[in-house]
Amino acid sequence: MDDQLYGRNNAGSEIMGLAGGSAANLKMSLEKYCKDSLDTTEGLNVDFEGLAFDDTSVDDWVQLRIIDTISEFHRQASATKYGETANVLFQISIFVKKGYTNTSDRVYRMRDIVAKYFKVGEDIDLKDYINDGATLNKLRVRDFRDQPLPETNELFHHICQVEVDYTRLTGNP
Repeated sequence: MDDQLYGRNNAGSEIMGLAGGSAANLKMSLEKYCKDSLDTTEGLNVDFEGLAFDDTSVDDWVQLRIIDTISEFHRQASATKYGETANVLFQISIFVKKGYTNTSDRVYRMRDIVAKYFKVGEDIDLKDYINDGATLNKLRVRDFRDQPLPETNELFHHICQVEVDYTRLTGNP
């Protein structure tokens, strides 16, 4: 499983994608930012894609998922290079179990915590986790939208959709 987290498929080949040659760099950069801000700083329980998470042992949590990525080609991204803008839709789902103490506003408090770290204009380091961990670029938050979803008998559910983008140089003209 560790190989998959660090950008290698089951055959040991690098997974090629968007961020600095790797979709894994994009995923790991967003997850590192959420680990540092939502988990370590704010104390929220975080469900990371691809890792085991036991939701029976917690009363509330956030779940991180990359929903979509779309690239738009630019004839000139710098003075000498072609490039593209990669737009990424990142979703943070908030879950609160009914019966948890103070559930009436807990989902909204958690939403406010998430929104604090994903303000429009916020920059997030895009790092090269496949190689040396160097910063490759910045992901910039372009939009933040959220809405409650219909509650179930067991859960309150709220989603936050964050649009981030970055420019990637792709080659010479």
